[in-house]
Amino acid sequence: MPNCNSFSSTKCMSHINNFVVFYLESEGYIRVVIIAMKKSKLIFLTTLIMLIKAASIHAQIAYFNYVPLEFKDKEPLWIHVTSDSTMIGAETDESTATYDGHSHVHNSHYTEDDYIVHEGYLYVISGAIYDNDLSGAIIEKVDINTGDLIWKTVFDGRTLDYREHVERTIIRDNKLVLYTYLITQADPEEFPVPIVFFGWAEGILKVREYDIDTGELLSETSPDVDDPASKKIRDYKWDISQLHIINEDSLLFYKRYWDTIGSFFVIDTLSTIGKALNDPDTIWSELVIDDWGDSYWSSDFGIRRDSDGYTYWLDYYVPGDFTLDTAQANINIYKKGALVDSISLGFIDKSNIQRWHLRNVTDEYFYIQVQYFNNQGSRHLFLNKGGEIIQDVYNPLNERFFVKLDEDQKFIIADQSSKVGDNYEFSFFQNSDGVLRSISSMTVGIPNYKIEIAHIQELDDGSYLVAGNYYKVEGFSSKGTARFMMKLSEEMIMGETVSTADITGKDLGLALYPNPTSGILHLEFEKWSDTRVRIYNVQGVEVYSQEFFSDKVDVDLGYLECGVYTVVVSIEGQLVRRKIVRI
Repeated sequence: MPNCNSFSSTKCMSHINNFVVFYLESEGYIRVVIIAMKKSKLIFLTTLIMLIKAASIHAQIAYFNYVPLEFKDKEPLWIHVTSDSTMIGAETDESTATYDGHSHVHNSHYTEDDYIVHEGYLYVISGAIYDNDLSGAIIEKVDINTGDLIWKTVFDGRTLDYREHVERTIIRDNKLVLYTYLITQADPEEFPVPIVFFGWAEGILKVREYDIDTGELLSETSPDVDDPASKKIRDYKWDISQLHIINEDSLLFYKRYWDTIGSFFVIDTLSTIGKALNDPDTIWSELVIDDWGDSYWSSDFGIRRDSDGYTYWLDYYVPGDFTLDTAQANINIYKKGALVDSISLGFIDKSNIQRWHLRNVTDEYFYIQVQYFNNQGSRHLFLNKGGEIIQDVYNPLNERFFVKLDEDQKFIIADQSSKVGDNYEFSFFQNSDGVLRSISSMTVGIPNYKIEIAHIQELDDGSYLVAGNYYKVEGFSSKGTARFMMKLSEEMIMGETVSTADITGKDLGLALYPNPTSGILHLEFEKWSDTRVRIYNVQGVEVYSQEFFSDKVDVDLGYLECGVYTVVVSIEGQLVRRKIVRI
């Protein structure tokens, strides 16, 4: 099932009448999403006029500033960076963008929740962008032990009659099988700067098969784009739509909808050449709501399907005026379109929940993540199949990574990188007793190159695949993007818990008040600075982390229990530690 981590940072949110407008800069592209609230449907606009400074966009413009990724304090077992040398210096038709061979690549984990590891090899399928739209893919086979590239093959929109977007990837009968959308709509008009409406293209299902030993294309289907029976699909990368593989001949296509009369999803059965095999099934919400039009719609993870053919839907309602006392949520379970069970989530405190996500369903548990308003973090909730809580972990990091429980019912995530001196560092956190504890950190060895961790996957031998992207930061601009994955040993990632007693530093003009505090903590600095604020409890567990560029910061500690905490402030590479009391 598709995993979505594409929107890594929201730069701006504003309200226009009944609309919420998000301006996002993510992985090198400017995306604009308009989410209609209250009496209006969810609306996506694909043509917008914006004034954007070209200096703020780094994706498809070639800065040619690529350097190999390295770290100051640790040496990964191997590092692999996905690139396409045939794109270096390539230009769009109107010369609005020139490519550097790296920035047009999109992370492989978009196609599956985990990277494909098969008989000692890693298969990396990275979506590619060309000419401001979906284009094709870069397919690589990597030795999981050494990181050596075994083979690479590329297909893109410069050499094909139709563009393609990869949606799912599996290995079957010693073949690597790619399920793609053969894009049928016209190429988008070029913009003076590369604005990409990634994932909104319409197409028809197509299948490619590759030899896993050589990378040779063995076969590909040829959908009839003019046949009325060919199902046109719009691919949305926010889990609004999903493609589920039933067998070699048929697939299920799920798509979620919102309307003033309710929330629902539709299931289409498709052949491998994209034709609808029967009439679609429409599944409506089981919630009894007086006014569905007065709703807040969230286009994130909500549907999962298991290997036994059961469909799980996180069916929820959030009122449009955000008076959350009327919010509701259930997990509905369906078999062949019929409701067989419903698990109420009424025991979860909904007083500050902004978004619900059904992240995963296994034989043992449901994994639900809820995100809170006002940057108050999120919770990772693991429930058994009876709806009882196995794990309830509060996450103050505001991250949205997909995580899984291991045999000890623990998981690992990484925080956003922050600058220390001229270099950026990030930390790994592991849940323990319902809280996240910092266990290790890594510092990028290239000055002014920022790193973003997008995926962490534990391997059978106890080591970890860690993937993401990195790019150069100059002032307020980020230039060039390279997608990487690296393998870390268990010892590299399982370090010691960070001790706040070891943190020292000069005063640096920091003013912090009131202390004690009953809620809001004010921090003031001598000048505007890149600043990171972390707060630890007496056990050394990080309970808050946020980055700012300001001379004043207000931190809401109202959600913390009363007690003594340590505030650690990083200002231009210097660390300051202060004790505070929450009363």
